[in-house]
Amino acid sequence: MRSKIYHVVIALLAVCSLSGQAFAQSLAVSGTVRGENGDPIAGVAVMVAGRSVGQVTDAAGKYTITATAADRLTFNCLGYAPQEIEVGGRTTIDVILNEDVESLDEIVVIGYGVQRKRDVTGSIASVKSEDIMARPTSNPLQALQGRVAGMDMNIESGQLTPNAGTRFTVRGNRSLKASNAPLILVDGIPYGDNLDLNSADIESIEVLKDASSTAIYGSRGANGVIIVTTKKGTEGKARVTLNAYAGPSYVTGWMKVFSGEEFVQYKTDSYTVPDFDAQTPTATVPSFETIFSSPGERDYIDKKYYTDWNDLIFHQGFIQNYDVSVSGGTRSSNVVMSLGYNDQKGLTLNENQRRYNFRIAGDQNIRPNLKVGINATYTYRDNNMRRDPTNMANKINPISRPYDDNGNFILFPAPGYTTQVSPIADEQPGIYKNEVVSQRIFANGYIDYNINKTWFFKTTFGINSTNYTYGLYQGRGSVDRPTSPNFAQMGHSSYPNRFNYTWENTINYVKTFGKHDLTVLAGSSTQYNRKQYYNAQGQGQPDPNSLWWYLASETGEITIASNETTDKLVSFFGRVNYSFAGKYLFSASIRSDGSSVLGDGNKWASFPSASVGWRIYEENFLKNAHWLSDLKLRASWGKSGNSSIDPYQTMSTITGVIYAYDESSNYGYWPNVMGNRNLRWEVTRTVNLGLDFSLLRGRISGAFDYYDSKTVDLLMPRALPRSSGYSDTMDNIGEVGNKGWELSLNTINTNPNGKFHWSTNFTFSHNDEKILSLASGVTKDEANGWFVGHPAKVYYDYQKLGIWQWDQKDEAKKNNQLPGDIRVYTANADGKVTADDRMILGNPRPELNFGMNNTMTFKGFDLAFFIYGKTGFMVQTDFASNFKPNALENSLKVDYWTVTNPTNAYPRPRQGTNSFLYGSTLGYVKGNFLKIRDITLGYTLPNSVVGKIGISKLRVYGTASNFFTFADKVFGDFDPERSISTTGPTFPMAKQVIFGINLNF
Repeated sequence: MRSKIYHVVIALLAVCSLSGQAFAQSLAVSGTVRGENGDPIAGVAVMVAGRSVGQVTDAAGKYTITATAADRLTFNCLGYAPQEIEVGGRTTIDVILNEDVESLDEIVVIGYGVQRKRDVTGSIASVKSEDIMARPTSNPLQALQGRVAGMDMNIESGQLTPNAGTRFTVRGNRSLKASNAPLILVDGIPYGDNLDLNSADIESIEVLKDASSTAIYGSRGANGVIIVTTKKGTEGKARVTLNAYAGPSYVTGWMKVFSGEEFVQYKTDSYTVPDFDAQTPTATVPSFETIFSSPGERDYIDKKYYTDWNDLIFHQGFIQNYDVSVSGGTRSSNVVMSLGYNDQKGLTLNENQRRYNFRIAGDQNIRPNLKVGINATYTYRDNNMRRDPTNMANKINPISRPYDDNGNFILFPAPGYTTQVSPIADEQPGIYKNEVVSQRIFANGYIDYNINKTWFFKTTFGINSTNYTYGLYQGRGSVDRPTSPNFAQMGHSSYPNRFNYTWENTINYVKTFGKHDLTVLAGSSTQYNRKQYYNAQGQGQPDPNSLWWYLASETGEITIASNETTDKLVSFFGRVNYSFAGKYLFSASIRSDGSSVLGDGNKWASFPSASVGWRIYEENFLKNAHWLSDLKLRASWGKSGNSSIDPYQTMSTITGVIYAYDESSNYGYWPNVMGNRNLRWEVTRTVNLGLDFSLLRGRISGAFDYYDSKTVDLLMPRALPRSSGYSDTMDNIGEVGNKGWELSLNTINTNPNGKFHWSTNFTFSHNDEKILSLASGVTKDEANGWFVGHPAKVYYDYQKLGIWQWDQKDEAKKNNQLPGDIRVYTANADGKVTADDRMILGNPRPELNFGMNNTMTFKGFDLAFFIYGKTGFMVQTDFASNFKPNALENSLKVDYWTVTNPTNAYPRPRQGTNSFLYGSTLGYVKGNFLKIRDITLGYTLPNSVVGKIGISKLRVYGTASNFFTFADKVFGDFDPERSISTTGPTFPMAKQVIFGINLNF
């Protein structure tokens, strides 16, 4: 690839500092370097191979260099294929450099095959191994954030849970109730939504975005497709790679609550009674003994027993990751084997996660035209979690202490508050344990048979089997089960199991005749999914050490449950790719899917697509446009479907319930789900226009896409009359539209033939998501928060204008309010607020997503930093709107209204009430943010040093992750990214310092 060529040039230039060797019979060799069109090329690096001798051509393309007859000269320049020529006693060597089309010949993975980048007519983004490895993370998908235009990804939490941390969509939400998650394939087999592979095992990740690219996957590709391709062994001697990193993690982006002293004032202000009849702001403050009526609480204040519970529950985390792989092969076979270990210590005590990966993959040519292969991964994960400790830590009275004078733990640490349990109760020995153990076997095998030079057949069978063991023990004295006769220790165990298999067969016809290139694909696919669930729970086991392993000893409230669901998908598909003279490109596909979750007569649907491409750069009228390196225009149209709903929605179901008759109980049933046998596919139609370009010999390159999609027959609940006995039923109603644009831009900012190299990758994307229609022609569904003309999720509420001030008493009275209360907008002339004054305040969909990756190299050093941001959206946090007026609980540290502090931010605290009128309006915040997500500094030791001990590469590096966030400081260190899809206090983000090593033998 181009970048590799210039790294070689840089490395050769760097050795100029080494002393040169003297050669006999030196010659002065000169010449001119020209392009294919005869124009001279300036800036060509002319080197004597294997020596520290080099020159650069001048503006006329001329050079002069000293060499011997036995030497070989190398010629390298950005945008041109390198050449190496033997001197052979000549004193004049003129060279013609051909344009480098290597980047255009780069292979990208598409549905059921690969394609040269120059021939792609759909909208596809590709992220290669080096970019995935550049970000040390346990979930390789996080490496896509900011690198793929059109992908909206949020990393929302630093908590260690099996599926925490990452949510993403491709080109917006298409469905209101069915899944909006993209299809993730690993080596062609569906994997799931949590990619727990080693980053070092991945060769590339392709994101298929438009319908032309995804339609070949039919219903499975409705929300975009992410194709993960793992590494294979290659011909040659055995190669060993070792990648390791480790480092601490810290809490970041977390909101502050009142300290002990601040809470004393906050509670005092809640007891303060303003005299609203006075002309000037006045208030009466009760005595200290009246406000703090508990003697224990007054004693704590006198002794300053204050506790910052957030500071107490959070600790320094730590992450370490090691993976080693061995690969090699011959002309007839290859194999790669890898081991991975990931160990994370969370931000709270007793929170940790360990993951083990083992992978083996190999290919064997049984005959020249027959190859078989297998790829198998085993993953074991052990995850210990905490019951969310932040909920209690944020609201417990800070006038408290965790331990008494003798060091004994205090379960109710705030005197006089018998419902506020210590947030660290679950940390006490033998009190709490919450563990999830999972084992996944993901494997596929294939047979590849080349029938002849034009016909190729492949069959692939893959399985994805995951077994989970969930165990939960809460002892008496835990956060959820404090010491009381009403609470006994509880054990819970559940065993969800998932098994999927996929069997696919494809046959390809590949033919080149003259200027015509033709590829025809036909295939079939069968997919089977099964989910099983077993659950048991009880209370009062005599031996707490048994945790959840001896539930038969439970003495009360025993519950047992189990269920199983299955669904199947059968598909037939085909595709034609055609190219004429490398300039005119055409592709068309169709897929027919049959889904078991839909109604009889509606199970099958077909999803066609077509796309064209025009490589304008190849036209004669641009042959003299030397500033242009490539220009391609793309257009596509296609349909895709979605049936991602729970099975059995077409069937009416009942559920069991226990009824009491006199002193006995009986088991009965009641209606649960009303089925709809007419359920059919959601269908999305998409048009995409794209332009790929490369300028100034590849110094500037990129792609621009505009898309417009419409999803009809949405699968969503339809409300039913209460007389039916059901609240709703699933139906095909409503439409959603998505349109937007994406820009990817790559720049080489410095002379690539110099010692210092700097390149930048930019991504920008805008998505406009709207509901186009709802059931029965209604324009809004307030219960679900759906409004025609707006995104699928919006914030619908009253608009907070501020706080009623002292001089606005008369106006406030119209709504039975007083100064210090929340003032909201009303459109009514009489000033009275009604339910009709609610409005759409905003939504969590950003107007603009952008990312910028910078990479700089100088000699052996490399520096990279990644900037990521979003603008034009709103977030909501329940914690901000749960400001408690009565001061019975702690609250977010905010600037609230008092007689002496007439702020417009937060209302007046007061005793006797637990909530504010219009209190929900306090939680809406502008979400705009900019992050320096990662900064990495690395150094690669010279080959002259490491080669002596048999090492081909040794790089050490350090990474600072998530240290710098620039956002609205309304809540202090509040991180908007954390709250884009969550509303409660949940868990803070983590920042990390990582030190790592990459070692190749």
